[in-house]
Amino acid sequence: MRDRSVIDDQPTGTVHRRADKGRQRGGIRGYDSPVAGRLPPWSPGARSLPGPADRAPGTLHAVPMNAPFSPAPDAELLICSAKACREPARWALRWNNPRIHTEERRKNWLACDDHKEGLAEFLRIRGFLREVEPLS
Repeated sequence: MRDRSVIDDQPTGTVHRRADKGRQRGGIRGYDSPVAGRLPPWSPGARSLPGPADRAPGTLHAVPMNAPFSPAPDAELLICSAKACREPARWALRWNNPRIHTEERRKNWLACDDHKEGLAEFLRIRGFLREVEPLS
């Protein structure tokens, strides 16, 4: 069977290949990802913390990577990071992945009293947990 992507009727005998046109059978291309169009993993009403809601669109709020974690003035907005938990956070679990983050970089998960140990154990097993601090 002849490959339809090859054009070989050139007078000089040269062979030219046609450019790929979209999705190919038997594989997934980056733009055909099965997650394309999927909703983001955060809830629709989620706000990023810290930062005021009335900040001008397109502006960034820069926080130094080694700044201590300080909760927003309205602390009841801080909720536990455990999936489906809506309890107020009481703990900050500070972590980083040493394979992709610098030593000074800290990511923060918030935990209620019920989920503190479970989230900490998850991070500890992977070698990511750095500090556990109570929220004041």
